[in-house]
Amino acid sequence: MESKKGERQRAWRADNPERARAYSKAYIAANPERVRAWRKTWAATRPKQKRTQTHRKSRYHGFTRIEVLACLAAQGGVCAVCRTAELGKKGGHGDHNHDTGRFRAVLCHSCNVAIGLLKDSPERCRAAAAYLDRHNALDALI
Repeated sequence: MESKKGERQRAWRADNPERARAYSKAYIAANPERVRAWRKTWAATRPKQKRTQTHRKSRYHGFTRIEVLACLAAQGGVCAVCRTAELGKKGGHGDHNHDTGRFRAVLCHSCNVAIGLLKDSPERCRAAAAYLDRHNALDALI
């Protein structure tokens, strides 16, 4: 049960919002370590938020699940890179440009991870492809 002091404080803050804001700013400026410790504790103990549509949007880099599925349908239901239909239970991964944050296409898990590990660099992708071509040619001679 909450104390009467807490109720009084809440009522005073509701009646005096400008003064309350000024008091809070002054307190934070005077006690940064204490405020930092409280925020850390609060973050660790607060209840988990429900996954809402906005949370789902962030998973697809600003696009909703419906928009991602529409993109997948436009791709013919296959990964945009390897063209396989093995996209998993969730219908693929929304790929995005790490510099701009823009959504690019729907990929299978393997292609999405590979592009991420190659740091979205076309040069690294070409170098990896050349490496595989060289070594596959050598393996064919053996």
